[in-house]
Amino acid sequence: MAARETPEQIARTRTVTADAVLGGSVDLRVYPYRLLTVLSHRGVGGDQVTQAIVAAEVLEQLGWELITVSEFASSRMVYAIMRRRDARPSMATAAPLRERRRGDVSTE
Repeated sequence: MAARETPEQIARTRTVTADAVLGGSVDLRVYPYRLLTVLSHRGVGGDQVTQAIVAAEVLEQLGWELITVSEFASSRMVYAIMRRRDARPSMATAAPLRERRRGDVSTE
């Protein structure tokens, strides 16, 4: 049995497994970024693509949209690349954005 994926691990790698999504063992409401990869590594070929797509459909019900699905032959894994529909800045990016704005010259 694989170790449970923690929010910290998911945020650090920006990746969640399709197994975790389909098993309902992750809560992505606290995920701090807009982009996320869903990794499917169980099965072969078409089974992996199907698992990635099904996980993407689950995430679509939670405010994510599918950007693309990619299969990397060298690693034999399939990734569904997802984007959060809510575009608000995360806590991880808010401070750098504020700093950048302070340095901007405004004509207002």
